[in-house]
Amino acid sequence: MKLVFNRKDFLEAINIGGCYAGNRKVLPILECVKITVKNNKCTILSYDDMNAIKTSCNIISSDEDIVFCINKADIESYVNLLRDETFEMKVEVIGEEANKEKKMKATIYTDTGTMEFPVEDAKWYPTLQQESDAETFTMPAQTLGYWIVKGNPFLKEDELQPVFECLHLFIQENNIHAFAFDSIKMYHDFCETESNLKTILSIPRNSFKGIREALKKENEVTIKNGKNNIIIKCENSMLLIRKMEMKVPNFFQLLQYKDRFTVRVDKRTILLCLLKAINIFEKPITGNISLSFTEEGITISATNWGGNKNYTEKIYAEGGQAICQNFNAIQMRTAIDAISTDNIEICPTGERALLKIKNPEYDSEVTMICPMVK
Repeated sequence: MKLVFNRKDFLEAINIGGCYAGNRKVLPILECVKITVKNNKCTILSYDDMNAIKTSCNIISSDEDIVFCINKADIESYVNLLRDETFEMKVEVIGEEANKEKKMKATIYTDTGTMEFPVEDAKWYPTLQQESDAETFTMPAQTLGYWIVKGNPFLKEDELQPVFECLHLFIQENNIHAFAFDSIKMYHDFCETESNLKTILSIPRNSFKGIREALKKENEVTIKNGKNNIIIKCENSMLLIRKMEMKVPNFFQLLQYKDRFTVRVDKRTILLCLLKAINIFEKPITGNISLSFTEEGITISATNWGGNKNYTEKIYAEGGQAICQNFNAIQMRTAIDAISTDNIEICPTGERALLKIKNPEYDSEVTMICPMVK
C-alpha cells in the first residue's frame, strides 16, 4: 500500500487530528493517530478516552484503501525534519505467521534514505459512536475560540467539582451565554443566535486544545448537544467530547448584583500597579492587595507577609465612593486582563460583595471577582 502526501498538508492535518494523542494514556494504542484512506481521501483521528478529533488530510495519491495506527510523535517529528515538498509512505505486513498476530510497518521514502516505523492494527483502536438525536445549533467559530481563550484562566482542575473545569454555554432567548467560573472569579460574555433552543452544555477544559486547533480556519461551527456527548462539526474537522456529570449553577444570579458606582480607568495603568504590588510578595500566588475607592480615584496598596515591604499607588478617576475591598492579586490581574479594551470599568456592588469589571465598548463582556474577607 503506497501513499503520497504533501509534507506541509500532512503536518497541518496531524497537528489538528493528532491533538489528543500523547502521554499517560489508558491504552498504549492511544499514543497513535488512526489514519484512514478511502477513495483517495484521508482522515486523521486521535482520542484520549474523553475527547476525540478527526480531520481531513489532503493526499496526492493512494493505490488502495487502508486503515492503520501509527505513533503520532514519531511520524510528526520525522516528517517535520524532511526537506522534500512531498514524501511517500509504504504500509505493509511483515513477518505474518500462522496462529500469530500480523505485524505491520510503515516506511517513509525520500531521495536520500528511508525511515521505518511500527504500525498498529486499527481494529484495536476504540470505536466511537455518534448520537443521532441531539439538540443542534450553529455559532461563529471565532466567537467560540475567543471564549475558550478568555475563559480558560477562570477555570481550575477539580475532580470533585467538574463544574469548575468547564466553559458553560447557555442557549436561551436567541442568545448564547458563556460562563467560566472557579468559585472566586467568573468570566461572562454572550452573542446572538438564530436558534430558539433552550439548553445548557458544558465544554471541559481538557478538550480546549483540540477545539482551538480545529477552529483556526473556520467561519462557523455546528454544535450538537447529545445525551452523553458534545459534537462540534467544522468544515474539515469534527470533535466528539464526552459530557461530565455535574449540576450547573444559575450563573445569571451573579449578573443581577447592582453596581454601587462605576469608575473608568486605563487598563494598562492598573495592570502595571498590580504587577508592582505582586512583586513585593515572595509567593505572589498568595499575595493580597487592597483597593480603596474614593471620589478622587482608587488607591492600590499591599504589604508583604514579613511587613517590611509596603506598596501604595493612586489612580486618579472620577465617580467613586468610599469603599475598601481586598483581593488576591493574581486573581485580580486575571479578571482585569480578560477584558479586551484599552479602558475598563470597575464596578463594586458592595464592600463585601463581588466586584464587576466591564468592557465599556461591548456591554456583553464582564468579569467578576469575590473580595477576600479579613
